[in-house]
Amino acid sequence: MQRLLKLQKQFQLNNFKLIQPESSRQNIQKQSDKKRFKMDSSSEEEDKKRCKMDSSSEEEDKKRCKMDSSSEEEEEEEEEEEVVSTQTFPQQHVQTVIRQSEDDLTCGMRCMQNLYGETFITREEMDICAQKLEKKSYGDAMYDPKLGFYSIEVIQAILKQKNKCVQRIDVENIPSEYFIPVVNLNKMFIGYIVAIGSGNERHYIAIRYNSKQKRFRRIDSLPGVRPVDISINTLFKRRQNGQLYCSSGQNEKYVTAVIAIGHSGFLEYNLLKDTWDGGDCSAADHINIIRHILQGNKRVVLNRLDKLPESTRTEVRQWYKTWPVEVFASKGENVNRRRIMPSENCYEFLKLFLKEGLTPFTNIIVKMNKPNSQEQIQTIIRCSNVGGFIRELKHMNWINNKSDFWMSREDKTTLQDEFGDELNIESSGSFESYNIDPEIPIIIYLDNNATMASVGGFYSFQYKVEGTCIGQQHNAYSIRDKDGLVHILYKSSISSIETK
Repeated sequence: MQRLLKLQKQFQLNNFKLIQPESSRQNIQKQSDKKRFKMDSSSEEEDKKRCKMDSSSEEEDKKRCKMDSSSEEEEEEEEEEEVVSTQTFPQQHVQTVIRQSEDDLTCGMRCMQNLYGETFITREEMDICAQKLEKKSYGDAMYDPKLGFYSIEVIQAILKQKNKCVQRIDVENIPSEYFIPVVNLNKMFIGYIVAIGSGNERHYIAIRYNSKQKRFRRIDSLPGVRPVDISINTLFKRRQNGQLYCSSGQNEKYVTAVIAIGHSGFLEYNLLKDTWDGGDCSAADHINIIRHILQGNKRVVLNRLDKLPESTRTEVRQWYKTWPVEVFASKGENVNRRRIMPSENCYEFLKLFLKEGLTPFTNIIVKMNKPNSQEQIQTIIRCSNVGGFIRELKHMNWINNKSDFWMSREDKTTLQDEFGDELNIESSGSFESYNIDPEIPIIIYLDNNATMASVGGFYSFQYKVEGTCIGQQHNAYSIRDKDGLVHILYKSSISSIETK
């Protein structure tokens, strides 16, 4: 019985599950429809997101293409573009290498344009300048009217017309390890224009100097030739064949002429050239001495100026005040200084100052008898040449322009140069040129009655007379010199006679 009741309850439950009311079925259907709608809407949103992602990926691909194309263009531009030295132009900017065409030879003009810009010079200006120079060159051609092919004289003339300072470099005598760092001392230095090859193969290239990066950049106007950096260790070096080259390249043409260009004069190089002694002094020492003269401390320069005559001292001091180095500037002084080339007197002083620094100092023993006295005084003068020796004696007031004096070595050897001129207050030159031996003291005679020969001494006298023979006796000649003074020369004292 109980079993039948259980079966009945189970049957009823099963029927309840299988036969549900109509309202419950409708609710279930609505819920399922809502789920489907949500799923459909979410799938649409995902499709929209995919579309957006696809479009954004296409835009990124386009940007990448643009960046690749722009980078390729920049790489091509970098081959023919470089930063112009801030030393030449106030603002740093990019300047394109200016090329000559395949049917002209205007490399000289292109060099100037690659240093100063395309508007610096025109072909018409070059031709006019070349024509003017040809009229003064006695028939020498200065250019080719059709191709260009301008001579270096035309390039120099154009640069001077444009108020640029031009300096021809003596590359045959002065090595590059000397002149390159000396030229670089000019803060307004721009670069070089170099002539390479000779004859119909002559060509010009520009070498631009970057003062900030301390590097040289070779710029060739020939089509397809890229600018290259040149190390200072290979610039203007001489090879085993004896020729000079711009760099270490194997296909280089040798250098025939070099001109330096700047906005101010090359004073440092001129001092190097005019005091060049063949390289006896090392390059580093030579450069340091030039720096010492033009950029030295105030005390050293003042001590050297004190030994100059009053008029020259004032002139040189005034020039130093204009030179762009704080040699004489007081603390807080605001002086507008420019690189102004010195006057002739100032330049001679600077040359002498430099020569003294290049020549090693020597100690010279000097003795002098006091006037109207048998007492003798002596001193040691430290100097490097005859000019310095005379200057120290004047500074000590041992000699002056108002009193007569003469000098000799202690062994009675006369101090005179190869022309027979005795050592005097205006003398200059090396010790050897006046027979000065640092090991032998020098005697200064101030008394007009003093004699170099003592009674009882045995000497060899040399006497030279130039003039016209106006008389002859059996044992002597009468000679009138250029001043009209007549000399009587005994034939027994004459060693030789020269006819002029």
